[in-house]
Amino acid sequence: CTRLAKINLPKGITKIGDFAFSRCTRLAKIKLPDSITEIGYGAFKDCTNLTQIDLPEGITEIGNFAFNGCTSLAKIIIESDDEQEISRIKSMLPKELQQKIMTLEEKKALEEKKATDLIEEKLLPLVNNYLSHLLSAASKYNSNINPEESNTQKIEITDSDSPDYKIIAKKYNLVLELKNILKSTKDNSTAKERVASFTKLLRYSDKEDNRNNNKSVLSQHRNSYHFVKTCLNILFIVPIGIYELSKGHSVFFFSKSHGGAFVEEAEEEIKKSQGPSS
Repeated sequence: CTRLAKINLPKGITKIGDFAFSRCTRLAKIKLPDSITEIGYGAFKDCTNLTQIDLPEGITEIGNFAFNGCTSLAKIIIESDDEQEISRIKSMLPKELQQKIMTLEEKKALEEKKATDLIEEKLLPLVNNYLSHLLSAASKYNSNINPEESNTQKIEITDSDSPDYKIIAKKYNLVLELKNILKSTKDNSTAKERVASFTKLLRYSDKEDNRNNNKSVLSQHRNSYHFVKTCLNILFIVPIGIYELSKGHSVFFFSKSHGGAFVEEAEEEIKKSQGPSS
């Protein structure tokens, strides 16, 4: 199973058999279902890429050499807040692995810190930079907008506004809403919950109309002339364009809007912060 990178074990399963996932060298992370009570002999032996495993609190047996050769294993999460239960499960592990145990409380604290760092160091700077860009663009159509001043209010849109201005304003209002989610402290929401809400709104799509989704709104070009001009200029003038085409990218790769770049970078930062999928 050297190609196996992800496992979704069904609920109700009670045992991981002997050598079940031995030498699954691409497997990086696994969360065992609550129903698991036994891990067999050498079950994850030589899973050299395994960095984390989550053990349910009801587990009663961990076979010898279950994690032998797991040279990258850094965290063993015990899904329990009960100190006696944690101590019981800890006693079933070799001494060298007992040092890598993390409690559920410690895991939550670590996840909250990672989410806070993601918001403060990555997402908010991205959001603020894009808001400044949109405000500057909007000021070219509306003299009442000062791009040098911070604007915490949504931009009003009227029927008489130009199509380009409407697109800019719609994008600005959406990104401002995303920022408010990240900075919200109502209902004592955690940083992790705010990142989840941010991601949900960023990826929102109307189930009845696939064209109505926030990623498309933000990625939309203001006008077709700008879109085509950007494609042609980069294709025929910038040398790196030929290199990128040789790698299989389409001409439209070069014409990515500021909004498209914003969405892509935000999603990439969120993905990096989450680490390997379980």
